[in-house]
Amino acid sequence: MPITGDTCMACGRPLNSAVDICRDCCGRQSSFLFVRPAGLYEGPLKELILALKFHGKRPAARVIGKIVARNIDSSLFETADIITPVPLAKMALKARGYNQSMEIAETAARIHGKNVVSCLKKIRETEPQSSLDRDARAANIKGVFLSGKEAKGKKILLFDDVYTTGATMNEAASELLRAGAVSVTGIVAARAMT
Repeated sequence: MPITGDTCMACGRPLNSAVDICRDCCGRQSSFLFVRPAGLYEGPLKELILALKFHGKRPAARVIGKIVARNIDSSLFETADIITPVPLAKMALKARGYNQSMEIAETAARIHGKNVVSCLKKIRETEPQSSLDRDARAANIKGVFLSGKEAKGKKILLFDDVYTTGATMNEAASELLRAGAVSVTGIVAARAMT
């Protein structure tokens, strides 16, 4: 289930050529150092994520968290000062009953002997990113995160469930840096291929 072969050094997208960076990341300025996915958003991993997010199957988070812990280089966990998930807005959290990214991150972090700290808040509701195209995703998520002082002077490992265009990860990382984080590296359960 881990991604094998050459991948984009910025976002983890599988590559079919001898280049080090994919066409989406080429020339784009990112707030995060890089993102590492545990797998591709397809097959059983996709089914688990969908069950967790949209069908109330909260135990799927433990399975996904174990996949993340197994497939992501342990040094990313070991060198992070703080592991934090991308937050949900209040209404989305209330509707779902849990933050799927927090649930997955807690399992993966526990396996590596780390804790998860909520450094970010989502300060307004947004349209679901999955319903938007690339440009609309960036506009939709702009300015929605607020970081507390926990990030100041820290190396942050930012966790999200799915990476599609990078808009959410980039905006969250930007806010963490604005709040004084030294660096932000991303990990995701799955990399969507768009």
